[in-house]
Amino acid sequence: MGQKLTIRDWQPEDMPKLAHFHAQMQVGYQLPESFGPLFCVKKAVCDENGRILGMATVKLVGEAFLWLNPEISSLEKARSAKILHGECSREATQLGLEEVSCWIPEKIAKCFARVIEKLGWRPSPWRNWTVVLK
Repeated sequence: MGQKLTIRDWQPEDMPKLAHFHAQMQVGYQLPESFGPLFCVKKAVCDENGRILGMATVKLVGEAFLWLNPEISSLEKARSAKILHGECSREATQLGLEEVSCWIPEKIAKCFARVIEKLGWRPSPWRNWTVVLK
């Protein structure tokens, strides 16, 4: 028979345990220095003795979309993308976002990757997984 598991919000005193899990897992990224308001869900699962078995969080991230007139020149597209990138980046930063991601169809990435790379965008080293919430 399995033991009873409970779920609860993280507590500040859980952070050393989280740091230990993170170090032991060797996940390849730094543990965030703080878990501010962008980390809107912070949960821990515990066994019947209160031992933490795992922790998870949901962090708000920005997802970028870009639509350009297909009838304009490549230069006009690049200039428009640069202007939109600058303004959207400023406003996203003002909202408190730390990063913005985009998912680009391969067909578009082949011809547009050079433009967005010049603006500072980089392919993610991580494979993206998505869950559709119902």
